Amino acid sequence: KKDEEKTINVKFPEDYMNKELAGKAGLFRIALKGLKERILPDLNDEFAKDMDCESLSQLKENIKRNILKNKEQLEKERIKKEVVEELIKKNTFLVPKSLVEHYTQYLIGHAVDRFKKGMIAKDEVGLSADELKERYAKTAEELVRRDIIIDAIAKEENLNISDDELDSKIKELAEKTKEPLAAFKARMEKEGTIEYLKEGLLEEKVFDLIISSTK
Repeated sequence: KKDEEKTINVKFPEDYMNKELAGKAGLFRIALKGLKERILPDLNDEFAKDMDCESLSQLKENIKRNILKNKEQLEKERIKKEVVEELIKKNTFLVPKSLVEHYTQYLIGHAVDRFKKGMIAKDEVGLSADELKERYAKTAEELVRRDIIIDAIAKEENLNISDDELDSKIKELAEKTKEPLAAFKARMEKEGTIEYLKEGLLEEKVFDLIISSTK
C-alpha cells in the first residue's frame, strides 16, 4: 500500500561488479511512494495510425515482416561468423603490427565507453589497461586478418560499390531516421561516416558472394 515501508536483506553475489560489495550482505529500506497502472490503448485502426500505418491489419503485417527480417538477419550474421572463422583458419599470414595496435586501441576505447555507461561484462570487471590490452590484442589481430582477406577477395572478384548503391543506402538510412535526405547526407559527410558505410556495403557484397557460392 502507499507509504508502506519494508526492510529487505540482500546478499551480493561473489562476482558482483563492485568489489567492495561482492560477497557481502546489505540492508535496504524501501518505501512505496505511489501506485500507477499502465493503461494500454485499444488495438484498432486509430492506434495503427499513431504508428504511421493506415490500418491495424497493415500494422500487423509490418510487425510480421520485421520479425521475419530480423530472423533472416540473425541467421545471416551466424553464417557470416562461421565464414570468417573458416577464412581466418585457412589463411595464416603475418599482419602489420601497426594495424593490430590501432585496432587494439579502438577496442579498448570502445570498452571504456561501455564501462562509463555501466555496460560491463562480468569477465571485464576490475581489469587494468594492460589486462584489457592483452585481452583485446587477439581479437584485434583477427579483425585485421579478416579485413585484409575481405579486401583481397573484393579485388580478386572486381567487387565495388557504385555511387547509385551508396546513395540508395544513404536514402534508406535517412528514411529510417525520418531526417531529410540532404541534411542526413550532409551530417554523414561532416562526421566522415560515408566511407565507413561504403566499406560496410562492400563487405556485405563479399559475404553475399561467398555464401551464394557455397549453396
